[in-house]
This record gives sequence, C-alpha cells and structure tokens, in this order.
Amino acid sequence: VRIAAEHIASLERYPVACICFGPANPYIDKRLQRFCDTIEQRTGRAVEQRYIRYGQFEPESGYVAMKSLLEETPRPAVVFGMNDMMALGAIRAILDAGLTIPDEIAVVGYDDMRFAEYINPTLTTVRAPEVEVGSAAGQVLMNLINGQPMSERQVRLLPQLIVRASSRK
Repeated sequence: VRIAAEHIASLERYPVACICFGPANPYIDKRLQRFCDTIEQRTGRAVEQRYIRYGQFEPESGYVAMKSLLEETPRPAVVFGMNDMMALGAIRAILDAGLTIPDEIAVVGYDDMRFAEYINPTLTTVRAPEVEVGSAAGQVLMNLINGQPMSERQVRLLPQLIVRASSRK
C-alpha cells in the first residue's frame, strides 16, 4: 500500500481517493491508515474522509464506489483501488462518465492480476509476490514436516510497482 501511495503522491494530483475493502475492520483500517499517512507525509495534504469508499473484491463494487466519488466536488484526480478488481470497476465508471484516464483521473490498483496489462488503459498496479509467498510457505511447511528448525521467524517479500497507462504522468 505504501508503494502505491508513494506513486500517487509523485503524480501531484488532488484530491486523492481510495476504494477500500469493506466493511471496515482492524486489518483494513491499518492498510487505509498507512495509505493516508504516506500521502500526507509525501504531499503535506490529507486524504479527506469524503474521498474514501468501501467495496468488495469485485468490479461491481468498484464501479458503484467510483460513481459515488464522481459526485464529489471537486471530483478526485486520482483513485487507488485496494485490489485490481475494484480498480477495474472504477475504470469502467470513469469511462462511462465520459472522462479520460489518466488525463482527468488516474487509477492505481493492487495485485497485478493477469488482466491488468490487457485492459484499456493498462492498469498501474502493485505486483504482490504471490508465487514467492506460496513457495516460501511451502518451504517452511516442508522444513517443519521434516523436523528442521525454522531458520527465520519471518520471511519478507517485497512488492513491485508496475507503472502503466492508467497513471502515467
């Protein structure tokens, strides 16, 4: 989330909006707080509560959330969908409103799902190292099954920002 927020801050576009997973819970609240804190630290501007919406893991909720955000004045100049599916819905809502991406509203997602590089515009997103997570978890499990001690209590895998057309400067 921090990597996405840093990229969004670098765009120097305001207001900033976020479509979070819902309903709110401590895990989501922590991710949202990290996003908002990073934006404020990098830009000196807070993400206003009125530019935060909650969705689910599907495009429809991103679509509905983005339609609601488009009613705000001023409308957001950039939106972060906490997953690519919600970002996909946001893109559809923006285009259905006759607006252009990224000229009028930039969009950033999270997950780097397979469709992200094939939609139009291609989606800027954070690539979560899913294969590496599965591999590391499998290795830890195999070591435990074989009676080998865990050499590390925590495995740190870094996500990667993939900048594509939806948020190019």
